[in-house]
Amino acid sequence: VADMIDTVEHSARPEMRVLANPIKVDGARLPNRPGPALGADTDALLAEIGVSAAEIARLREAKIV
Repeated sequence: VADMIDTVEHSARPEMRVLANPIKVDGARLPNRPGPALGADTDALLAEIGVSAAEIARLREAKIV
């Protein structure tokens, strides 16, 4: 059970303890990595769904995102 806890470096929380990946390849667990900081992917996600750069800028100016 102890091998199911992993530690990852995160910008908001150094040495953050997380559940280890349950999948093993050749007897070794796949590595964990921290998720992006809150809001780090907002522009890319909005652009992916078709929101223009100008509209994203307007949303940021209005403090909506």
